[in-house]
Amino acid sequence: MADIPEGRLIVFWIIGALAILFGTWIAGHVETALGVTTGSYALALLVAFLLILFGGLAWIAVAVTVSQEEEVSMEQIRKQTRS
Repeated sequence: MADIPEGRLIVFWIIGALAILFGTWIAGHVETALGVTTGSYALALLVAFLLILFGGLAWIAVAVTVSQEEEVSMEQIRKQTRS
């Protein structure tokens, strides 16, 4: 993942944010009302949960990649100062 350009990281970060947004929107609007079966209610909650989970995973992946890139750049600076 260290080879991912910054533009793609930003896109992945935005996709994660949108997934969380839509997941919370679904979870906030789901309710048992007339015409809503238990199965459709459970499916809506499952979709919301999966979207939130994917968004969090996307954010974690971006954070780990940025952290690894900073670690590599710091290691290169240390090698240059030792030379």
